[in-house]
Amino acid sequence: MEKVAPLYEPVQAELDQVEELLRSIKKVDFPILSDMLEHVLPGEGKKLRPAVALLSGCFGEYRPHLLVPLATSIEVLHTAALVHDDVIDEAPTRRGRPTANSLFANAPTVMLGDYLFAQAADHVARTGNIEVIRVFSRRI
Repeated sequence: MEKVAPLYEPVQAELDQVEELLRSIKKVDFPILSDMLEHVLPGEGKKLRPAVALLSGCFGEYRPHLLVPLATSIEVLHTAALVHDDVIDEAPTRRGRPTANSLFANAPTVMLGDYLFAQAADHVARTGNIEVIRVFSRRI
């Protein structure tokens, strides 16, 4: 992380906002879903995908109020895809940690992945940019 930290400096405030949005996604009033989200959504970490999205925004008119939800959606979409991949592959671990499907069974884990896809779509929709929404819809 130390090697890439200077690269994040121009967008660090926005990365902090992405972290806050990720934390807000985990706050649900349904205990099993809350436990599953706590397990799969990244905590503090490198956040390379959101950082790249935010840094890319520096090449045009930088509008953090639109870029932060977009950057969040990218991280959530990636996580949703991993959750579904682990079910399909019947993977017991990912990077040395138990997968959601190995802890919570396949059916609830598929629903978790679907929930994360919906959350990603919600964050993309917050951009209000129909072209971004179209690109997102073609990728899922």
